[in-house]
Amino acid sequence: APEPGARSQEQASERVLRGAPISFGSAVISRGGAPLDSTVERGSVSQDGSLSLARGEVKEQLLNSEDGIEQRWHYGRDPRGEGALVLRVPAQGLRFAGETPRGVHFADATGLGVRYSHATWRDAAGKQTEVRARVVASAVEFQVPAALLASSPFPALLAPTVSPEFGLGTPVTDPRGGSQSAPP
Repeated sequence: APEPGARSQEQASERVLRGAPISFGSAVISRGGAPLDSTVERGSVSQDGSLSLARGEVKEQLLNSEDGIEQRWHYGRDPRGEGALVLRVPAQGLRFAGETPRGVHFADATGLGVRYSHATWRDAAGKQTEVRARVVASAVEFQVPAALLASSPFPALLAPTVSPEFGLGTPVTDPRGGSQSAPP
């Protein structure tokens, strides 16, 4: 017999709200307007379950966390070229819903959506600087100023988080969080 108060799978599925999909493409990276090589050379899965992709001068890492998927771009050295470092992540599928102090938001008509947070630039000395996300021509864009690059000891990384939300700025939480190693 089911436990008191337990809902059947049929009852639970009646309460599931499904949103429209969104997809994010591979980052297009440039410095001072000149494109940097970001061709995927190889990928690997680490023991912590994160996915790492070698992309020319940068290593991209995707890591599940309690807040969502943390995306990290690791730079072993100052990227070639001069000027600001710009990363553009194409977004397709949900409409841009706005920007808040926590990031940029995409949502469907039900209010379900995702937040692409502002990023943190962390250099080899441990100094952290916020790099704001903005939406430009259907892409999430991060711009690391030339002055910040010039003052940063390397290696350094840029790290935003992508997380689900219901309504602008209201995150969807999962009690299993980062402890989940395989889908239920």
